[in-house]
Amino acid sequence: MVVSENRGDIIYTKDFKQFIEEMDLKMYVCRKSDPESKGKIENVIKFIKRNFLRIRDFDNIEEAKERLFKWLNRRANGKISLATRRIPQKMFTEEKAYLRTLKNSIYRKDNLNARERRKADITGEISVNSCKYPVPLEYREREVDIYKTTE
Repeated sequence: MVVSENRGDIIYTKDFKQFIEEMDLKMYVCRKSDPESKGKIENVIKFIKRNFLRIRDFDNIEEAKERLFKWLNRRANGKISLATRRIPQKMFTEEKAYLRTLKNSIYRKDNLNARERRKADITGEISVNSCKYPVPLEYREREVDIYKTTE
């Protein structure tokens, strides 16, 4: 996602930069090896690994998700956090009004039909429903996956 940092300017990968612009996101990037800026989120991950994942086995991802959400509601989000001195679920309820829904995006998979393969021609175009669409030139004469949105 982040290629490098140049005197304070963050340089993103091309695809991630497109995603940021498409979603109109404001990014805050923590510095590597800087526990003060990353500590809170890393502690959350450590807490989940040590208190949930370490002592459980799952047959599939669906079972893991179901049990994780139950555990989060019962244990992690329902009790006072030492970091904030507040109950995470109550904080989320208060802050929810300020969150934005994701825009429809080429990156979202939940509003898409099945993937289809197309071969880009020499001019870098693909045909979909008898219409020509350009693709980045690096995909000329190569197969690409397309997703048709349900809209």
